[in-house]
Amino acid sequence: MPHPNRLKNNLYILTLCVAGFKSIRVWAIYPYLNLKVKRWSMKLNRKMEYSLMALKHMSQKSPGELTSAKEISDLYGCPIDATAKVLQVMTRHDLLKSVQGVQGGYLIQRDLSRLTFFDLIGMILGPMGFVKCLPGGHAHCEIQDRCNIVGAMGVLNDKIMQFYKKIAIKDLLEPRKNSTSAHHLLEEIHS
Repeated sequence: MPHPNRLKNNLYILTLCVAGFKSIRVWAIYPYLNLKVKRWSMKLNRKMEYSLMALKHMSQKSPGELTSAKEISDLYGCPIDATAKVLQVMTRHDLLKSVQGVQGGYLIQRDLSRLTFFDLIGMILGPMGFVKCLPGGHAHCEIQDRCNIVGAMGVLNDKIMQFYKKIAIKDLLEPRKNSTSAHHLLEEIHS
């Protein structure tokens, strides 16, 4: 009987969970163990999406102009409760400033070119880890004692974290202005 993840013509589906992302699905062919990726996709966690949408919207406003959770929710179709929560989290981490009152709202108080994707993931989702078996992880893996790839997963985790630390939020929000920076990161992924 074939393995449940094995499909016709040696096609496998590999799903990995990454902090900040729901999943990565990789469709790959493994002839003689040479990986050839046909297609892959990453799904960003909704809280991360709402935080990026809010930051982009606020970054396009005039300095000092306030933004409310309702404004973001109405403009982009985000749930108001989830939007308000991510705005509050970013305020607790001093990324945003909150102004109370009827005409209150939020504004960015830190330089987004100095804030990394790694930093934002830490704010919104908490400490990140690629797999649950790594030292310092909060979850326990039932096969950790017999696993032969714990070291490899540690290396992969470190590389992903280093990559996220190189991505400035400003570069994500203004990709066309910083296309050389984005192009450099893409080259690094493929090398």
